Amino acid sequence: MFCPKCGTQLQEDKNFCPNCGNQLAPPINLTVNIPQEKKPSKIPIKIIALAASIIILSCFLYKMFNSNTPVKVVEKFIAAMNDSDVNEAVSYLDPKYERLYKASSKLISKLVGTPEITDIAEVLPGFMELSGGKENSEITIEKVLSEKIEGSSATVRVRLKIKEKDTNGNPISETDTGTFILKKISGKWKIEDIR
Repeated sequence: MFCPKCGTQLQEDKNFCPNCGNQLAPPINLTVNIPQEKKPSKIPIKIIALAASIIILSCFLYKMFNSNTPVKVVEKFIAAMNDSDVNEAVSYLDPKYERLYKASSKLISKLVGTPEITDIAEVLPGFMELSGGKENSEITIEKVLSEKIEGSSATVRVRLKIKEKDTNGNPISETDTGTFILKKISGKWKIEDIR
């Protein structure tokens, strides 16, 4: 191979003529294209944030609107009874019973000079019939048999399992049905009667 400019004989591996400095082959491009780091698009992040917000809002609304169904009120009432939480149990009753409970508790405590009543059975014995009026019994809902809602009235029939101890302390249980009559008062279901 010869230099096209000066005619000097060249070796094959040369890029420039050693005599005249003429470039024999195009220079090798040593630049490497490194892909630039792409910034994540803000659109997927916004979509994910929107989806998460919708899910959270849906859960909140579901809980808000489904926490005061007639069946839920009955379940919460029974749980409060099992926990001997009088104030909680009374809060699920028709306000007339709540007022009766509070008024009776205050009146009796003033007349007798004792603390206010904390046992619902002393004021509302009809509501204690579910457990047979026995202490240390536990009531659970085995099955919701029916729930009928008509306007602002509802009826919930349940099969109840009542666990207690006999006189020797041995556990016994029986099942019974209970019918809870509820009415909607100020947008909330309240127990009006138990049969």
